[in-house]
Amino acid sequence: MDYDEMKTTHEVDQAIAGSIELGNIRIVGQNAEGQDLMELTSKGVTRTVGMLINSLVATADTEKRDFTDEEKHELAGHLINAITALQK
Repeated sequence: MDYDEMKTTHEVDQAIAGSIELGNIRIVGQNAEGQDLMELTSKGVTRTVGMLINSLVATADTEKRDFTDEEKHELAGHLINAITALQK
């Protein structure tokens, strides 16, 4: 493993540890190779949806317009995902 790969692996591991500490992801088991299996928590899903929504709003704001039909469809899908996660 070269330096860049090691640095990337370390950064990913740190990001995962931070997400676990904040409660955005949780470990739900291990695969056959012994690697941890993780999933987003309802908080993690909501945080991710919030970032995606903010991005779409910022784009519409920059272009000084309302959402396109495609953006509305995408937003609805993200909101449904957040609602589903919050009901678990």
